[in-house]
Amino acid sequence: MIFAFILALQIAQAEDPQLLLGRWEQDCYEHKQKTEVFYPEHVSFFENYYVDDRCNQALFTFKSTGAYSLPGPANVDLGTEKMDFRFEQVEVLLKRQDLVDQFNAEKTCGFSDWVINEAKDITALLCDFFSSAKPVHIPAAGEMRYGIYKMAGDELYLGRLTLNQNGRSEGTRPTDLDLSPYLKINP
Repeated sequence: MIFAFILALQIAQAEDPQLLLGRWEQDCYEHKQKTEVFYPEHVSFFENYYVDDRCNQALFTFKSTGAYSLPGPANVDLGTEKMDFRFEQVEVLLKRQDLVDQFNAEKTCGFSDWVINEAKDITALLCDFFSSAKPVHIPAAGEMRYGIYKMAGDELYLGRLTLNQNGRSEGTRPTDLDLSPYLKINP
């Protein structure tokens, strides 16, 4: 979940990086919706989770912010470009009181003072979000992710993450695109 947002930050167009600027959203899918907001040199990625499959009843949001760079072509035949992302901060915002109560009782990420609609900085922490058997290592400030992207009009395609192509190093940069595009919401 958190690692998917990281490579969503692989958006840009080498010919004109200005086309990347603005808000991009994916359609609601499997109880979540992703949004990327690009500024010159920085990006904010939002991964919103919902109770329902139409994304109407919010549960929580992960927000990752950081700097990005566009080092050039990834695969000329596929028309993909490289995008590198450096984490600055990861936050989570809980949107339901029952979830706040659960997180406080379980001391999720080591905190017992969760508050509804108040972002909590979880950068570089080890968090047991929903299963103590599978804690998640939250990226540290300065940690890098390496991805690819391709723009087609008002659609943005990012690299598809797999176990072997997870973007945690240049050698594991994805080579295929996720076929679920982000749509440009504003210029």
